Amino acid sequence: MHLINTLCIFYLDDGTLGGLLSDVLHDVEMIKKEAEIVGLELNPQKSEVVGNNSELIAGIQSVLPGVRVVAPAVATLLGSPIGGTESLDAAIDTKTAMLKCLRERFRYITCHDAYLLLRHSLAIPKLLYLLRTSPCFLSPSLKIYDDELRATICSSFNIHLTESDSSWIQSILPVNCGGLGIRSAVQLAPSAFLASAAASSELAHLILPASMQQTQLSYVDEALVAWSQGCQEQPPTDVTAHHQKTWDSLRLSSIADTLFKNTSDHLDRVRLLAATCKESGAWLNALPISSLGLRMDDTTVRISMSLRLGLPLCRSHTCQHCGAEVSQSATHGLSCKRSAGRHYRHSAVNDIIHRALVAAHVPSRLEPLGLYRSDGKRPDGISTVPWKCGQLLVWDATCPDTFAPSYSTIAAQQVGAVAQQAEDKKMQKYKHLDSCHFFTPVAIETTGVFGP
Repeated sequence: MHLINTLCIFYLDDGTLGGLLSDVLHDVEMIKKEAEIVGLELNPQKSEVVGNNSELIAGIQSVLPGVRVVAPAVATLLGSPIGGTESLDAAIDTKTAMLKCLRERFRYITCHDAYLLLRHSLAIPKLLYLLRTSPCFLSPSLKIYDDELRATICSSFNIHLTESDSSWIQSILPVNCGGLGIRSAVQLAPSAFLASAAASSELAHLILPASMQQTQLSYVDEALVAWSQGCQEQPPTDVTAHHQKTWDSLRLSSIADTLFKNTSDHLDRVRLLAATCKESGAWLNALPISSLGLRMDDTTVRISMSLRLGLPLCRSHTCQHCGAEVSQSATHGLSCKRSAGRHYRHSAVNDIIHRALVAAHVPSRLEPLGLYRSDGKRPDGISTVPWKCGQLLVWDATCPDTFAPSYSTIAAQQVGAVAQQAEDKKMQKYKHLDSCHFFTPVAIETTGVFGP
């Protein structure tokens, strides 16, 4: 109550004073005096004076001997740069150097571990505080950070991405938009700053003195200009503007739409459409738990990422099994009738269903005898106890290839159309089953899309 400075901000044992030199000196002396009463002491070695005026510095040093002098250009407040673009560049360059160090260390861990650490902890999560509390979108160093992030992704997962490549644009989208979930700093910066400004505006004006109550928050207009680039949506104005997700979602929808419209290749359109399905990106959220069979080896991660982003997986060649031409995308192996992988996928799906039923205390049997479909083949499994309304559960699984030439037309029209068609065919083959059986088809496309 006795402090007279224009700016007085305190949080626990940290305080910030701003005003005339005489006022600052008065308040420092007052704080030292009041602190002694309660047994506290002001530590000069942990204090800073921001300024380049020799009279100012000498005045503060007279009451706080040993205080650190910080130039305004590189000043920070609670870890957030406040000294203009120079301090922004310095703060972001520090984060870039940390990311570069991580890139070297990621060589010693598995791709699955590296991906989760990069996405959830060591990349954008480490930078987000800066993005929300300072106008990082004004700094050219943010693009350098993105370049280092792209280099880290390429070296860690053995894939190739370039700045102008559509695969890079897709990779920095969230998982539910078809990306890898490792966000771009340049893409996220305006949304993060605008959401933070909207949410803290009222509190900031309460902290400011009466003479500054009508002052508009700095850099908001510049952030709106940066956010509007490539976005046709109107900025939110209600309470939803307080949430970063609101700003980000509006911008992401425009980016995703542009990415889809600029794709001329038919199979790329199929791939982008399938990547937006929730189940298609489920593997990106899997924890590397070996005991549950969830840990993916490096080759699996590389192939999965390449298929999702449309990156080359191999050199063009002729299939040694069927003689067909194999493109760089290597999707032929998913539908080749002589490929061993088709049988493995089918067996894996049935094994998961069987184990899930056992875990739910529903005993079941794979490929039961005495039960046949219209073409004389057996279903994949049956429960040995009633499943629903006294009926036994019968299931038959299939894994149609989303990229197969025979499915490419319907796959480009609607997500899950291939799986739905496969399930409809299964229903026709088992329509002769009597009423004591409850049949359920299970179709999972090679892109991970589930049937209805």
